[in-house]
Amino acid sequence: MGTVASGWDGPNKAGNLPWPSQQLTWAGLQDRYFALLIFPGETEKANGVLPFTTVELKFAQPGVKTSIKENNFPVLWFRLPITSIAPGEQICWEFLIFSGPKSKEALASGIVNLSSLLFPGLWGWMRWICFGLLGILGAIHAIIPDWGWTIIILALIVRICLSPLANIALKSQQRFVDAQKLLLPELKEIKKNFKGGEQSEKILQLYKKHNVSPFAGLKPLFVVLIQLPILIALFHVLGSAYELHDARFLWINTLSEPDKLFCFGFNIPLLGRYFNLLPVIMAIVTLLSFKLAPAPTAEKKEQGLQNIFLIAMTLMFFFLFYSFPAGMVLYWTFANFFHIIQHRLMTFRMI
Repeated sequence: MGTVASGWDGPNKAGNLPWPSQQLTWAGLQDRYFALLIFPGETEKANGVLPFTTVELKFAQPGVKTSIKENNFPVLWFRLPITSIAPGEQICWEFLIFSGPKSKEALASGIVNLSSLLFPGLWGWMRWICFGLLGILGAIHAIIPDWGWTIIILALIVRICLSPLANIALKSQQRFVDAQKLLLPELKEIKKNFKGGEQSEKILQLYKKHNVSPFAGLKPLFVVLIQLPILIALFHVLGSAYELHDARFLWINTLSEPDKLFCFGFNIPLLGRYFNLLPVIMAIVTLLSFKLAPAPTAEKKEQGLQNIFLIAMTLMFFFLFYSFPAGMVLYWTFANFFHIIQHRLMTFRMI
């Protein structure tokens, strides 16, 4: 178990123990996929709180005899309000235990709704996106019983939903490129005769004169930015949803972790100990999708700078995604693959 969970949202969060017992409705331990929780039993249902005076998190120290091999594993200690017991006197407490997976169904079907354990720390609207994605993935998986193909179908659905915006962005960018080609001689003259702020001012005046927005070439980035909440939510879903913790796909043992094709045998900076094949494929597909964007200039020098920028962006995505869950890398790979197909179809219609 990795962290402490409690049914009290007061100022003393996990790590600041003990909690005030009069506000503690449940407590326990959790990791990414499982939880072990304790609740008030039948005798405590009247007030719905645990009768503990102290809840303390400790760690088993090396050398302590235990059936668990790992050292320093967490142990949650509870102190009951017992001062003394007279001869023949009996004191009885009843408790309910939840021990199982942190799936949405399991957490919501008990005597207490424990859905707050899922995707904690996110804003409320981001948690709803996570639950929505989990529901969509579950619906697709009910038809296609393979989580890898389920994620690919999700990428296709998102791409189809974004196609109207992508079409507008592509047309806008194409108009910008065409305008740039017409303005190129005048732009060369301005860059030749003016420097610094005066050059920038002249270029803006030129754009205004020909009714061209200097930011039109950035519109395709809006399609990427719109997907960011989905990517963030998908990162949390694929990294912590119990439904996906043992999902295999092709050579990937689990879509909730990097694909780990083979081990280097030693640690490599930025890459770790394992070679992940999927981020390499993703980087190639991402670079191809970047190259589809119409070049806003015909000058060889600036085209060279643009190519360097695209390669740098691709490397940034590669290292960013390298340690991400394989399911998320799979999604982004096919999102870009479907973007390439979509771009080709749109370009064919525009010709």
